[in-house]
Amino acid sequence: MNVRQDTGEICQAAIENPWEPKLTSRFVIETLLSLLEAPMEDDPLDNDIAEQYKNDYEGFVEQAQKATSEHAQ
Repeated sequence: MNVRQDTGEICQAAIENPWEPKLTSRFVIETLLSLLEAPMEDDPLDNDIAEQYKNDYEGFVEQAQKATSEHAQ
């Protein structure tokens, strides 16, 4: 819910510090992993996914597993 599916844009709140050259690819990867482990449901880029996460967690997990199996090849 915090990453835009069509562009890969990350929600502003996920990157709390302004971008600086000292922020490495490791920082970006760790940020993305933290969003997967603990989505920021109060600052979504995709409201539909956030609503499903809040109101139908089992459906959310099912959709996430489906998308993973389709796209993580």
